[in-house]
Amino acid sequence: MAFGFLIEKFDLFVSYIGKTIGDEEHFKASLSAEIVGLGLFLAGIIIIITATIRFFMFKKAIESNESMPYDVKKTKIFLSLLMVALPLFLFFYMASQVFG
Repeated sequence: MAFGFLIEKFDLFVSYIGKTIGDEEHFKASLSAEIVGLGLFLAGIIIIITATIRFFMFKKAIESNESMPYDVKKTKIFLSLLMVALPLFLFFYMASQVFG
């Protein structure tokens, strides 16, 4: 969520600078930056919701007296892939902005 918020705020800052110096054409807001910022913000919300649900599931398992096996679920794999995919996507996005 922080990366999404940062990208959105930086895009607004660049747009404000363009209006201030009178060169709005070179400093206009980028649609791709807005999409990436909102996507990262949404991914952060999904991760927080999923982590909260998992916390309460594990809390219940810890407090119970019965033995529960630990298994790998699709949500754990999804969260792990998401945590790897987001930084990779952000890296390639920033690289395309710098070198593209």
